[in-house]
Amino acid sequence: MQAATATFTWNNPTNAPFNISQLGPIVGSATVAQGSTVQPNLKDERFDDMGVVIQHQLGNSLSIEGGFIFRELHHAWETINLALPSSLYTLPVQENVPATWDAQGNVLTTRALTMYDVPKSQITPSLNQISSPNGNNYLYRNLELTINKRLSQHFTAVADVYWTHTTASILSVSSAGAPTAGVATNPDQLINNGESYSFWTSHVTGTYLAKWGIEVSPVLRMQQGAPLLETYAVTGLNIGTQYVPLAPYGAYRDPNLYVFDLRFQKTLKYHERYRLSLYFDLFNLFNSNTANVESPVVAQKSTVVNVVGNQEYGQKVLYEGFLSPTTILPPRIFRIGARFSF
Repeated sequence: MQAATATFTWNNPTNAPFNISQLGPIVGSATVAQGSTVQPNLKDERFDDMGVVIQHQLGNSLSIEGGFIFRELHHAWETINLALPSSLYTLPVQENVPATWDAQGNVLTTRALTMYDVPKSQITPSLNQISSPNGNNYLYRNLELTINKRLSQHFTAVADVYWTHTTASILSVSSAGAPTAGVATNPDQLINNGESYSFWTSHVTGTYLAKWGIEVSPVLRMQQGAPLLETYAVTGLNIGTQYVPLAPYGAYRDPNLYVFDLRFQKTLKYHERYRLSLYFDLFNLFNSNTANVESPVVAQKSTVVNVVGNQEYGQKVLYEGFLSPTTILPPRIFRIGARFSF
């Protein structure tokens, strides 16, 4: 399952054969939290997997293929805190969470959200347990479609589309807004707990044999933006800061991605063994600046403008972090290269 190490003081003044009672306190910190346990009769994770694929030849050089794949993961492992069972969450708390805000991240309106806290007197050190609850399942359904044009009339091409639907439940949310799947163990984890979303991606690739032995290979990549989990940090609770989903997973998404790449290649042959391939690549030909990743956390952020010529250069500006880009598609890139084969 996992390795752990700890260093103990050793009490053995008489040099007696070793026994567990000779171990004193731990020196330093163990590699895992003390007190962690494993659920009795922990179940192995199990995948059910079924697929059906049909291929049909449409002509001498054209074929189409479609398929459906079903996968379900049962008894996925999760870590629960036995020291905070659901029965201890007895204090209802009304939290006002952001509903709307302006471009500077100032909250304009709020909405009430009922959460539950634990009395301070009943909070004890964490006692984590690795468990495999029956309800912690992941369900995946996939549809695939591929059209294949084999080489004829100087060109070959492949076009495909993949669609996936994922269903699971959410145990917790990290400070970065990333969900961890699992069965809820307290009422706060029931807020927007469902995880059910779809995702599609598509590619079109090909090669055209042009004059003078030049190969032209375009690649068009298209994919739906990844789902986001709108997250807000609720502070001031006895149980500590809780990151709460304000909307179902997938209610917001990163922008859809469309990228067009292109390659020109010329291969020179020497005798039978030697080949020299010269190529010119153009990545992100249309210089798309789509945000690959956006922040899912609702919070006011700040930055210093460092664009020379901007009227706010050197000034600190505020903005809303939610849906703000954190990773942007790299700009247009040209590459010249050669490959020698022998």
